[in-house]
Amino acid sequence: MPTPKLALSGNTSADVLGSPAETVIVGTIQGSDGVELAPGAEPVDDALEGKLAALLTSLGATGKADEVIKLPTFGKLSSGVVLAAGLGKRDGELKPEQVRRAAGAAARALAGTKRAYSLLSTLDLQAAAEGAVLGAYVFTEYKSDAGRAPIGRVDLAVDDATAKERKTTLKAATAIAEAVCTARDLINTPPNDLYP
Repeated sequence: MPTPKLALSGNTSADVLGSPAETVIVGTIQGSDGVELAPGAEPVDDALEGKLAALLTSLGATGKADEVIKLPTFGKLSSGVVLAAGLGKRDGELKPEQVRRAAGAAARALAGTKRAYSLLSTLDLQAAAEGAVLGAYVFTEYKSDAGRAPIGRVDLAVDDATAKERKTTLKAATAIAEAVCTARDLINTPPNDLYP
């Protein structure tokens, strides 16, 4: 089962605007007055002249959990697409599970994509990394047509890409998510092929 390669990346406007990724992932929140941008989406919103929330609203975005909306960058970013992943309602601080689910929904929606740049990691690095791997999971062992391949690579934006604790967090998140995927493989394998 192939899992996406995860890498830490810088979180400056230059990193976001010049990323070689095909897609930039931002978070959206279900607000009382409509969709709101999650913290970390500022560089993308600035590149789109402060119109990202208005564009998402015109496409019917609400920010509800597991919602995925894609829109073109109109040449304002090196990436061709912005993917807005819904985090749901905010009750104080955003919870890791909200970030994990949004990252998973984004990874599923980006099947067949070679590379994405995620700003969800600015909210919670571990949850964003776990969500990306778990969302990309597919079990195709017994299918003649495997469909689109899972996303190939996710660059996770962090404030300081060289910090040792961030690398440790990424390593732990990857190990946890890959262990869950292994358990899923065992569950999905029929008993005639998986002996006790």
